[in-house]
Formats: sequence, structure tokens, C-alpha cells
Amino acid sequence: MKTKVIAAVAGFFGGIVNGLLGTGGGMILVPLFRLSGLESKLCHATSLAVTLPITIFSAVLYFLRGSTPLDGIWLLIPLSAVGAALGAWFLKKIDTVLLNRLFALLLIVAGVRQVFFR
Repeated sequence: MKTKVIAAVAGFFGGIVNGLLGTGGGMILVPLFRLSGLESKLCHATSLAVTLPITIFSAVLYFLRGSTPLDGIWLLIPLSAVGAALGAWFLKKIDTVLLNRLFALLLIVAGVRQVFFR
């Protein structure tokens, strides 16, 4: 029961954050998945699997509203796909403690950047 409640909360708030801030839903999903007892690497992989349909849905809505600049997107898509494949490969290889520290560092850098450099 606890896992289903956490999954529902994660889905709801992950969708809000993803739609509002971009694919930042993982910043909400990963910690909530950890609360449910998932191992760190599974949390990151599951977060990506969940955010993909959310991201597609949000992107379509932004596109239909005319809020998506398309001039550079066709270069970003294939390069992002290559980066995603490398990241997925690297996730299998990376030590869990290092993964957790890198994720925490990303959250700190993103937070500091938003507070002080915007």
C-alpha cells in the first residue's frame, strides 16, 4: 500500500514539475522512488521510463501552443539520443555511491544556479 501511495504522489508531482520546469520530474521521482525502497540505479532508470511519456505529452502541448522554438531542435534530438544511450550504458557501470553523490551534486548546482544566477 505504501508503495502505491508513493507512486501516486511521485506521478502527480513528477508530472507537475516536468510540465512546469522541463524534464526536472526526475528530481522529484528519484527521491520518492528511494522512499519506496527501490535501489538507486532502479530509481534513476524508472524515473526515465516514467518521464518519457510525461515529457512527450508536455512537449506536444508546448508545441501546439507555439511555445517551442524549432530552429535548433533537429540537431538536439539525435545528439541527445546519443547522450542518453551513453548515460544508460554508464548507469550499469557506475558505483551506486558515486551515482547518489553525482545526483545530489546536480540538485545542489541546479538549486544554487536558480537562486543566485537568474
